[in-house]
Amino acid sequence: MNKIKYVIIGLAIILVVVVTAILIYYLQNENESVEDAYNEDLEVIYGETVGDFERVITNEVVPVENEAVIFTITECINTYLRYISMQSAEAVLSLLCTEFIERNAININNLHNFVEPTTTRMEFIPIQMNLLEGYRVNTYSVYGVITEAETGRFIRFAYFIVSTDEYDITFMIEPINIERYNNINEIELQRRHDSIEENTQNRFRGANPTDEDIAILYARIFIYTALYNIEFAYEMLDQGFRETRFQSLQEYEEFIANNSNELRNLRMASYSISEENGKVRVAVVDQHGRRFNFRETAIMQFTVTFE
Repeated sequence: MNKIKYVIIGLAIILVVVVTAILIYYLQNENESVEDAYNEDLEVIYGETVGDFERVITNEVVPVENEAVIFTITECINTYLRYISMQSAEAVLSLLCTEFIERNAININNLHNFVEPTTTRMEFIPIQMNLLEGYRVNTYSVYGVITEAETGRFIRFAYFIVSTDEYDITFMIEPINIERYNNINEIELQRRHDSIEENTQNRFRGANPTDEDIAILYARIFIYTALYNIEFAYEMLDQGFRETRFQSLQEYEEFIANNSNELRNLRMASYSISEENGKVRVAVVDQHGRRFNFRETAIMQFTVTFE
């Protein structure tokens, strides 16, 4: 009888070991499938092959260096601005960061205290963008200019924090008071969301920008910063060009003031993109044949010279 008892106990132990091994194997494959699905989503969203790698998530906030991501986040902001101009309070509220809503007790009745109501159709043009990567939700700080969509009229500079759920392809947004910060690097990014629940407004699509889109963006950054943030624009000038052409910020400011009407009416007639000493150079020629050269150190980080 004791032998039978020991045999039964032994079989039970073997069964437990086998079941445990099967569960471990299943969970490992499940994790790999989730990671593979995440990588496939990245390829679909941002148009790049991820390949086999181990993702390393740090607390470092870094400039975004992926042009598809820059245009995707920009479109998220433009979706938000579009609903504002449509005066769709429910839609605007559905895109706001849940933590921002809770912190300020925002609802339909007091939304106008946090989001300025307007019927003007607006367009956002990014100037700088930083990223705090997460395992599922990425968080971006964005600095740029809001313009009138039809005319390009300058409205204001703006900061936003945008969070994107890379699994569910959803986003939420928080407008930031421009007076609180001197520059984008002062905005402290934190991981505040484990996921972003989908609703009828907050899905996003990955952008696939062309070389022409990049050229237009760089020209717009140059124009709006030169006209409305002269110190920022002055620092963007190539150092050698700046020291040769303009002896001081005041001299550059006078030059821009004397040419402000031409800058406001500048239109891109042609563009070219090339590599020089391992750096990308974007050249834009306007309707009068004047050439503007943007030499990248990274995407959306460049120095400027012009004729």
